[in-house]
Amino acid sequence: MRYSLIALKGIKKTFGLFEALKGINLEFSTGKFATIVGRNGAGKSTLLKIMAGLMAPSVGEITINGSTFKNGSGMHREDMGVVAHQACIYPSLSAYANLLFYGKLFSVKELKNRVKEVL
Repeated sequence: MRYSLIALKGIKKTFGLFEALKGINLEFSTGKFATIVGRNGAGKSTLLKIMAGLMAPSVGEITINGSTFKNGSGMHREDMGVVAHQACIYPSLSAYANLLFYGKLFSVKELKNRVKEVL
């Protein structure tokens, strides 16, 4: 069975009466690069937060590596990485220490092994 590495189906996000995302459908394939572009307030950051499991969609589902997540289940956080436009690291810590710190915040399993894989 073939599937996209990441698939978004009908992703909507509302904040009160404001509809930030209106039924987003996207697929990302292995070995490909993608860019999400838009003006301020277009919903780029909201979409990325939902993809990373940091925010729940109001409606829709995300499929990552064949596993589907609904209702904002953060179980896929270990499989996703996000590079923010602002540095979110502590300059006084090494790369290893920064990864350990954030890994502990997100309860990453087998943390030391995962950090070694990344570095």
